[in-house]
Amino acid sequence: MGKVLSDAQIRRYREEGFVSPVDVMSEQEASEYLHRFEEAERRFPALAHAHKRNNVHLSFKCLDELAHHRVILDAVEDLIGAHFSLWATVLRILSALISRCGQRFCSVRSPRARIT
Repeated sequence: MGKVLSDAQIRRYREEGFVSPVDVMSEQEASEYLHRFEEAERRFPALAHAHKRNNVHLSFKCLDELAHHRVILDAVEDLIGAHFSLWATVLRILSALISRCGQRFCSVRSPRARIT
């Protein structure tokens, strides 16, 4: 058993290349991050533009906090070990997809496979 993931989830990642869902935070905490990002996006639209969505954790504190969220880091550690670093981020706004399917999700990609 890992810090966050069960043995079954870790096995699924190794066999299928992804694990989903992973509970990272409460709905309230997620809503707070969304509100903070929407406010930053409103204040600094050029930084949130589709052509500027690489490495946005360097521009927006709330996204940097997400990239370094303890539960996310622990889940990644469960899968690939303790020695890793954040190389880059890409922001994908999924509001159109969310409004169509009524779900909220995020995905993290590794060089070998996807953690969804």
